[in-house]
Amino acid sequence: MADASGRRGSRLRTTAAQVVRALRVAFALDDVGPATSRTRALTLALLVAVVYAALGTLQFAKPPKFLAKSPFDMDLALRAVALGWFDSSRTIPVTIVDIDEKTHRSWGSPAITPRAELIGIVDRVTRANPSAVVVDIDLAQGGKTGHLDPQSAEMPLLEYLGSDSGTAPLIFAKRIEPGPDRKPRPADSPYDEAVRKDPRLAWAHASFTTEKGGMVRWSQDWVEVCADGTVQRLPSVALQAAIITGHEHDQHLRMRTASAEPDASCERLDPNLSPRHRLLIGPRLTGNHRLVRQDDAISIPAGLLLAPGIALDERNLFAGRVVLIGATHSAAGDTWLTPAGARPGVELLANTVRFWPMQNESAGLLAQLALRAGAILFFGMFVLFDWRFRPVVALFATIFAVLALVSIAIGLFDTYRVFDLLEAAILLAIVYKALKTTFDFIADLRAQRRDFPRGWRGAFMTFRAACLRDHHGRKGV
Repeated sequence: MADASGRRGSRLRTTAAQVVRALRVAFALDDVGPATSRTRALTLALLVAVVYAALGTLQFAKPPKFLAKSPFDMDLALRAVALGWFDSSRTIPVTIVDIDEKTHRSWGSPAITPRAELIGIVDRVTRANPSAVVVDIDLAQGGKTGHLDPQSAEMPLLEYLGSDSGTAPLIFAKRIEPGPDRKPRPADSPYDEAVRKDPRLAWAHASFTTEKGGMVRWSQDWVEVCADGTVQRLPSVALQAAIITGHEHDQHLRMRTASAEPDASCERLDPNLSPRHRLLIGPRLTGNHRLVRQDDAISIPAGLLLAPGIALDERNLFAGRVVLIGATHSAAGDTWLTPAGARPGVELLANTVRFWPMQNESAGLLAQLALRAGAILFFGMFVLFDWRFRPVVALFATIFAVLALVSIAIGLFDTYRVFDLLEAAILLAIVYKALKTTFDFIADLRAQRRDFPRGWRGAFMTFRAACLRDHHGRKGV
């Protein structure tokens, strides 16, 4: 028994010594000869994977990201979705009622959407029993209800909403604007009181998160706004539609969305609190560039709903679907730059609603562990390709492998969470590559220091030699 315990203890000491040596090599403290580069690469890759597996994030390691590039362009996979390469059976069917250029001109090119025509569209759609109707029209003109002139153009729509016309839930896009203290606040609207009194009506935000250069890649489940001196949470169009249609099963999320902490001061407003999701953009739904027929995503010109004598199959167009009414004409100014090109805002909203079930799957412990494991597998593939192949070959191998895995994940498992895995794996690969580059440079400094004299002059010459490319075939550590 004592011999067995001694052998186990010896193996543990040997293993611990090997781990310590591998770490010293990884951090450029030791040199093991020809195997140094391989040992450093493997050790750093394992360290990055272990930290991510334990914490589920590497956001704290943002500075190293500036030292390396991604091994794969995430936008490439998103453009593949935009071209209609992948399909899913778990989407929420949507229909866009498009106030396009032709419709806008037929109304006399007004500065704001005519309320009489908007009432006609909403009334016809709601009578066809849609799951919900999203009105992506700015209804903030006119200020608060109490300040509204009785002769205001808003009165007919207010009266219509106060009647019993239609039973479908109506979601209105709420504009968010900076307040006097520069805090985001919901714009006052003459319809605020009507929405507050009628449970069939609801507000939702229709904004998107932009990155440098104005590119839109993210949508937020809600945004925190300052209203009446307290923090309130305004749900997104997609979340509000999911709750109304029964596609949001996370009661905890629903409760968190309903309101912030009671009487929370606007000083505690956190614009980054909300979960955000990568914006998935399917094939074009509006305009003259529609190339792919999609049964779960339809677009129809708004003018057809008001033209006399035109019969429409309203059951197939609207019944059981989330219908979005929005403007795509140039005067609306509602166009966003995306990885798939410029798209009108109502089309982006339609896609957030449409792809909601695939982006909001279970967030339990097992689901999180599965996501981490999948991200680590992607990361391992990036590292392997980077190690085994020349850069150009590794690039093309990565592109084809990622697109194949994405198609398998969506085609066989019907999940778009694969993009979350891919995003995490890209971050892991960037952090790994940055660390390896840094410690390779430090090791090169240590190796060349002995070739130069001591002192500041020798240190400068060492640093200069390490920074310059060696055109004579010298191999660094």
